Formats: sequence, C-alpha cells, structure tokens
Amino acid sequence: MHTLILGVHITCMTVSLLLMTSATTLALLGVRRSIAMATIGTLLASLGTAAGFVLMISSPVLSQCILLTAYLASAVALYAFGFGWGAESRAKLLKVR
Repeated sequence: MHTLILGVHITCMTVSLLLMTSATTLALLGVRRSIAMATIGTLLASLGTAAGFVLMISSPVLSQCILLTAYLASAVALYAFGFGWGAESRAKLLKVR
C-alpha cells in the first residue's frame, strides 16, 4: 500500500509540475486552453499533496517534502493570481491577442 501511495504522490506532483509550466508558457502566448491546463495541474497537485500527507504520517519529513510543499504554495499562488482561479476574465497571465 505504501508503494501505491508513493507512486500516486510522485506521479501527481511530477505531472502537475509539467502542466503548470506548460500552462504558464501557453498563457503568456495567449492560448486560452492554458486555464484548463492550470486547473488540472492544481487538482493533481492537491491529490499529490493529500497522498504526501498520508505518507508523512508514517515517515519523518524529508527535504523532498519541504521542496514539494514550496512547489505547492507556488502553484496555488500561480493559479490564484496568474490564472484567476480558473476564470478567464481574471487570468492575469493570459495575453489574448
């Protein structure tokens, strides 16, 4: 069970990193689909965080956990301010041409 939770945690956080990076780049290029991509990235980060929390109950905090917590805070801030919590009209990063 531990291996399954660890796999979910690693997969979700890795895919979230890729999606948030891609969403930011696409938003700066004016692609509206970037908001949906950022929404999925944030949901995966949340799922990965939940799995990480379960793992932390049984293990001490490691440096990887601290780094991923910093990433989560950054992803939430990016989603809130850059992507307007998923609302295109409030997305500050989206450069519509």
